[in-house]
Amino acid sequence: MSQSNLSRLISPRSIAVVGHRGADFAIRGSLKLGYNGKIWAVHPSRETIEGLDCFKSVRDLPEPPDATFIAVNAEAAIEIVTDLKQIGGCLLYTSDAADDSL
Repeated sequence: MSQSNLSRLISPRSIAVVGHRGADFAIRGSLKLGYNGKIWAVHPSRETIEGLDCFKSVRDLPEPPDATFIAVNAEAAIEIVTDLKQIGGCLLYTSDAADDSL
């Protein structure tokens, strides 16, 4: 990982949050900690998460995020990480629980 990419991950100016239950937690936590950068919620069927309008896919984001928090099942994570391959860092949380699917 280059110094530039590491800086983007540690001190992001923008983050994408993908998923449902874990995404809610990540958005609330980021705001509670005083994060004031851009936060983009991503979910294929929800309109909003924690008051933020949702993008249907990471491919629909207005620009590449500096970091991405992914809170989806393992199968969905593969597609999302593939989409992020050229975009930047991501923190990946996976679960086998059926109710965590998109």
